[in-house]
Amino acid sequence: MKKLDLHKLRFWLFTTLLVTAPLSKYPSIASPLYNFSSFRIGFYPVLSLLFVLCTFPFSLKSLSKLYQQSRTSILSIAVLVFVSLMGLTTAIYKARSILLVLSVLMLLCLLVSAWSYIKSELSPNKYPQLVKAVLIAGCVYGVVSVLQFSFAGFGHESFGLLCSGCNSQVFGFPRISGFAAEPQFHANALLIYYFIGLGVFYSSRSRLALSSAVLSLIGIGLTFSRGAYLAAGLSSVLFFILLRLQKLVQIKTVALHFGILVVAVFIVAGLFIASSSYRYRSTPDIAYKTFRSMVQQASLNVIKLPESKSTIGFMPSGLVQASGQERIGAANLAIKAWNFNFRTRVFGVGLGNLGPFTIQNISANVPENLTVYIYYILVLSELGIVGLFALLSMFAGTLKGFMKRFWNSKNAAVYSGIFCLGIAFLIQYCFFGSYINVPYIWLWFGIILGLSPKVRNSATLEI
Repeated sequence: MKKLDLHKLRFWLFTTLLVTAPLSKYPSIASPLYNFSSFRIGFYPVLSLLFVLCTFPFSLKSLSKLYQQSRTSILSIAVLVFVSLMGLTTAIYKARSILLVLSVLMLLCLLVSAWSYIKSELSPNKYPQLVKAVLIAGCVYGVVSVLQFSFAGFGHESFGLLCSGCNSQVFGFPRISGFAAEPQFHANALLIYYFIGLGVFYSSRSRLALSSAVLSLIGIGLTFSRGAYLAAGLSSVLFFILLRLQKLVQIKTVALHFGILVVAVFIVAGLFIASSSYRYRSTPDIAYKTFRSMVQQASLNVIKLPESKSTIGFMPSGLVQASGQERIGAANLAIKAWNFNFRTRVFGVGLGNLGPFTIQNISANVPENLTVYIYYILVLSELGIVGLFALLSMFAGTLKGFMKRFWNSKNAAVYSGIFCLGIAFLIQYCFFGSYINVPYIWLWFGIILGLSPKVRNSATLEI
């Protein structure tokens, strides 16, 4: 194959990875191996593998340059590789552990490939084309989210393609999951299009960017993912703080934007209440019951509203408490496994080995595929304090170096949006533990590393 063909192929693979993040699970073919029920051969992972293979030659050539740019990131990646491979020596279920190790190595390769591709090959003149593709994708996924909710909320729920546990019997309204495994993964992917849309809008006042941000935000809202709500909210506040510190916006503009956010919240809440009122129209006080359910679920039962006079309801009692107890219970087991002995405290129990190790040494009454809903605790238990420190060092070093280079640059608003996207990903990691459902996070941290040395000379990202 000619070099020119490979150049084009890499560009289109990279573009496709940017615009198809919400498809990180589907379309795919179920292929459970070694009792690893979540293993699937999917479109996005295959696309990621192709991109890694196509960029592998010049990624190796670029390693010395990458090391000079960010020694912290390269060293952190090396440590993560070492600790991941080391866990195989003590794995109880080696086949499963090998699958997880390969998955993590793939994520690291994807990060390095994106980093080296932007640094070594991608022309800044291509940035506007890529940004426009991302913004259009944000609009499309926002519309798809609304359509999915409409089908599931006001029609037959089977047409909504909802995930298990996402139907209206739980909350009174459906929670959409798009093409992801769960609502939180769909919401997490939509964060990309929300923050890129925000950044481009405040850089160029593009209507397309505003549409992408608003529609993506509504899509996030319709997932009813509390972790995504927190990630989007806190990172949005940070975004405007950064713009204000760089004197890119006035206070009244910030107030206007947050006013729009409030309106978006009411729109989403109105859709939830309308859906439950339609589906459970024979239930007394259904609108109030839905509102009460939303408030208590979103606040983790911290805010408690009085019950309706009607005793007829649709939500299983104790749902919030049961969900919280399950998450806390899994985290406690993971901490006990990590604290089992000196070796596990330093290097963890091994990737994919948490379930078998816990059954053998802590409690026999847990599933073999035990996972933790807090990614940092999952990493701590399976890769130890060394692995967690390497992971945090890589993420923190990436964002710190990026911030230093984009401050007060020509496209500061765009890069502030990308920076806040990285922060949002790290916040969202507090609400799910997964190596395989969010490969685009690693892609974007590679992008951030690749953009860092080019920010001051990059092309204008106006649409």
